[in-house]
Amino acid sequence: MMRKKYMKCFLFFFLLSFIRWGGMAAAASEEEKSAAQEAAYYSGDIYLPPYTDGGDIVAGMVAEPKTEGMKYQWLYFDFDINTWNVIQDWNSSELVRWIPPKTGNYMLHCYAMAPSGELIEANTLLYYSNEQLHAAGIYMPPYGEGEDIIAGMVIEPELKGIQFQWLFYDFQTGSWNMIQDWKEMNCLRWTPPHSGDYMLHCYAKGPSEDIVSSTTLLNYRYPGFSSANLQVLSVTASSVKAEMEAEPLFDGVQYQWLYYDFAEEGWHSLTDWGSFKNIEWIPEYTGDYLLFCYARSATGDIISDAKLLHADTDMISKMEAAKYTDQIITVVGNGTTSGADLHFFEKSETGWTEIIKTEAQLGENGFSVHTLEGDKTTPLGCYDLGIAFGNKENPGTALEWIDINPYMYWIDDLNSVYYNLLIDSRRVPDGWLSGEHLFDYVPSYNYAVNIDVNPECRKDSTSAIFLHCKGSSNTTLGCVAINEDKMRYLLQLLNPGAKIVMVKSERELMNY
Repeated sequence: MMRKKYMKCFLFFFLLSFIRWGGMAAAASEEEKSAAQEAAYYSGDIYLPPYTDGGDIVAGMVAEPKTEGMKYQWLYFDFDINTWNVIQDWNSSELVRWIPPKTGNYMLHCYAMAPSGELIEANTLLYYSNEQLHAAGIYMPPYGEGEDIIAGMVIEPELKGIQFQWLFYDFQTGSWNMIQDWKEMNCLRWTPPHSGDYMLHCYAKGPSEDIVSSTTLLNYRYPGFSSANLQVLSVTASSVKAEMEAEPLFDGVQYQWLYYDFAEEGWHSLTDWGSFKNIEWIPEYTGDYLLFCYARSATGDIISDAKLLHADTDMISKMEAAKYTDQIITVVGNGTTSGADLHFFEKSETGWTEIIKTEAQLGENGFSVHTLEGDKTTPLGCYDLGIAFGNKENPGTALEWIDINPYMYWIDDLNSVYYNLLIDSRRVPDGWLSGEHLFDYVPSYNYAVNIDVNPECRKDSTSAIFLHCKGSSNTTLGCVAINEDKMRYLLQLLNPGAKIVMVKSERELMNY
């Protein structure tokens, strides 16, 4: 950094004291003053006291000779943009206070004008810097496991009196910690408290109190684990058993168990940090999981492992409906609009057993919380099963069975008192305008059973929701349809009191 400064300190203050504060032994006569005002100006100079980086520049104009009534104009020339700029327009002050707009080279210029209009001018060149500190960053030589970390902060420009403050952020504890408070020391020797991830941070404060900072991330390890192996020992309908092995074996190792539920897309904690390397876990739902375990040594070294698993839990026994029946049919959506999986479970002395599993068709518009007449949706919920019927002979069901004849209709006329009832047109010829002619639905109604969705026959609900055989379409008008052989077998197994639960996902079974 260079400055060209012209100093006329003695002459400046001598003239000021002589002219402005009566330094002469005797006052000048009016004639002498008039003569001085008419005298020519032979010289002028600018006095520029020392200044600091970023500080004000104070300058003065010394003109010889000087008389009362003089005026001054101050300007500067910016060499970077080649322009003149006025600092202070004409007034009676020979002094100026100025802060250049940026770092660079300038010409400071002053005009002095006597009452007679005569001009004298002077200028001086200067270099001004208002730079603040800026950090080049933290440098950190390589280090080994368990060794001290040596780091340094690089600062530009290199000024005297810079102070440094060092801190670290511990990602394991989620806290900031002081390493070294403000000192004129840009180097640091530090040993992290444990293995893990850290953020090393340094502040630098210049003489003018300007502050810059820099950060670096690091992973520090004490000599610790070399490998980890999580073993799933068993997966049954009642529990999942697993074990975590971390090598080499250290005293005081702690473990933390978690799992990721792919259906919920979320993490769940099984245990907090403890000494248990083995775990027995009971998944609440059937589904896919990622079982995860951390092992942490006494020095904070952490290693982990994970295993994917599929758990088929005994969800049926946990359902509220299981308290009231020994037979449950579940219809669970498969992610498509009108597709589902049907399961038939039966309870015995040893527990619940799945007997039938098959694909099913739903209403064209999928499931609905509140099904209305004609909306082509399948109602969600838990329902009793009503009468069974068919265009074929009774397959041997224990349910009440009706053989379909050409006169049978299931009424869907909302204005009829027979709404959602099965009638024989020979006995009930009047009082209804429309209904499903069951005899026409072959093969759909070869075997069927009524799902008692609307037993009160309310007009704000729906009608004729059956579990029946698949037809020629890939969807239904709101019923549930399965293959005919499965439907025939299901009727042979069903007993009075059986229930059917229809849900979008398997986890919703826990709502019924």
